[in-house]
Amino acid sequence: MAKKYANLYLLFSDHKCGSLVLYLVEQIQAFEEDAETLRDKCLKFYKGCRKYTEGLGEAYDKNIAFASSLETFGGGHNDPVAVSFGGPDMVQFAIALREIGTYKEVLRSQVEQILNDRLLHMASIDHQVKEARKRFDKADVAYDQVREKFLSLKKNTKLDIVVAIEEELHCARSTFEHTRFNLVGALSSVEAKKKYEFLESVSLTMDAHLQYFKQGYELLHQMEPYINQNIIKFGKEFGLDIKGCKEEAMSLFMKIDCMRKTNLKKEEAKMKTTPPVKGSKELKSLECGRIFRSNGTRSKGDTLYQVINDC
Repeated sequence: MAKKYANLYLLFSDHKCGSLVLYLVEQIQAFEEDAETLRDKCLKFYKGCRKYTEGLGEAYDKNIAFASSLETFGGGHNDPVAVSFGGPDMVQFAIALREIGTYKEVLRSQVEQILNDRLLHMASIDHQVKEARKRFDKADVAYDQVREKFLSLKKNTKLDIVVAIEEELHCARSTFEHTRFNLVGALSSVEAKKKYEFLESVSLTMDAHLQYFKQGYELLHQMEPYINQNIIKFGKEFGLDIKGCKEEAMSLFMKIDCMRKTNLKKEEAKMKTTPPVKGSKELKSLECGRIFRSNGTRSKGDTLYQVINDC
């Protein structure tokens, strides 16, 4: 048995049988080793959680900065230039982005409170266990010294000396029992908390994430008709009726943008000074007339994907 636990064996053996004493000492030894291992794991996990919360804080700052820049770009109803390119609509989107940013900040605060603070507290419990162990070892030494003094008394020792040493032995024994109780209590607290506190903290953290994404979804879901309205309005600028085929329209718009960038790179390579090709010209080059009638409605049997595949 390790030397640091030998005194426990001797002290417990005052009132217990040998096999039970050995079991108690082994249990305390196992608890202390588990507490130390748990402390190391808590500190490593805490470092990861702290980086995550710092990342959430940085994401919040960037989210707010983006929303502010979008609001500035969008101007307002009093800015005729901004009104000409849909600035007021952009301002509405910026408000939604700012609101989502506040949800992110709430998430960061909850993770920090639910997980980070608890992990730091659990890591400090190991320090409490070590302090309890130091007080126990100190009381053990004092009790052992007084007991040896009491056992070394001779028969002809004066009564007042015997009474004084006996009182000292009683106090040392009481202190020893108290510190032993505190040590076992600290170890038991670690064992009890690790059974539920970590899983509870992580579960609450995941619930905070669920609420974060749920709030963001509900906000954007409320804005979905407004977003679709702007997409349809954009499609009508090209003479397209994209109602009911939003995904196909978005793919078409992405194809247009890709063609625009390709043409721009070709022009830059040839060192030409002509401005980039506009989207309306590119749309005409896609020969959309065979899919969309002159009134903007779709022809039967054709899809926007045919246009994309032909490009």
